[in-house]
Formats: sequence, C-alpha cells, structure tokens
Amino acid sequence: MRSCTRGFSFLEVMIALVLVSVALVASLRLTVAVLGVVGKNPSGAAAASEQKPARLRSVAASWAQAELEFIKQIGFDNACAPSAESCVIEFPRNCRGETSPPPSPPSPYDVGPLPPPDFRVVRISVTWDPKTPMMPNPDNPSELWSLLRLVRVDVFRDEADCPARPLVTASTSLSRRR
Repeated sequence: MRSCTRGFSFLEVMIALVLVSVALVASLRLTVAVLGVVGKNPSGAAAASEQKPARLRSVAASWAQAELEFIKQIGFDNACAPSAESCVIEFPRNCRGETSPPPSPPSPYDVGPLPPPDFRVVRISVTWDPKTPMMPNPDNPSELWSLLRLVRVDVFRDEADCPARPLVTASTSLSRRR
C-alpha cells in the first residue's frame, strides 16, 4: 500500500523563505532611499544646507500656495496701481541681495504668511491679462480696465538663483474687485 504525504517539502519551504527575505530587503532599501531624499527638518545654524532637495521644494511649494491663497483673499487692489500694467514685489531681499525697502503705501504682505527662512528671495509678479475683455472704470467711465490679473510667485533659495532659476513657481489669476 502506498502512502501519499501532503504538504511542502523542506526544499520548497527554504526557497520560499529566501524569496520572501530578498523581497523584504529590497523594500527596506527602497524605503531608506526615499527617506534619504525627503530628509527631515534639522534645526540649528546649518539647517538650510542640511535639508534635502525634495524637502526644500515641498516647503517652498507649501508656502507659495499659502501666499496665493492669502493674495486671493486680500486681492491686489492696493498692491499695484490700477493704471500700472504690471508690478513686481520682492521680499525679504531682492535679486541683488539688498533688503527690500518698505513700500511707501502700506503693503498687504506685512500681515501675510512669512516666507521660510531657507529662502532669501521671493518675487510676486502681477500683470494684467491682455486677452480678457475691458470694462469701464466706475470712477471714470472714459477709462477702460482689464478684468483679470495674473499673479505669479517665484521662490528662490538665494540671490545667485535670481531671476533665472526659481526653486518653485506658482500662478493664479484674480478678477478685478468692483
């Protein structure tokens, strides 16, 4: 009489353990590599130089989005002259490395989100969209205003990156408030 044994042989169990071990080691190496790219937020004097590029980009993108949301809430009616075709606001430093002087009219950005200390230059550019229809100025009907403002926020690590290589660029558009 023959007996049939069911189950795995010792060799099959050993091969399965080796395959599971290889997969586990490969996934741990991938996890360590991803964490090495993202990095953490170190503290101290050398914090900015120690941060990984992905972390810096994430911080810059988060701040740029917060700034655009703040700009949408306050509008640009008092940041740029209505007759000006465009304006550029740079802070806390400009591309030449000089601390930006305070503007003569009160700036709406004094109460907005502060840029992270790792970024030395932030540039906000406001232009009027020439493709949108014009509307009459309520105060002076003979004068026409564009309806849409285009807003662009560029975040730079330092003055050497200005103006050609922003770390992050974010854009939005705003309609004119009446």
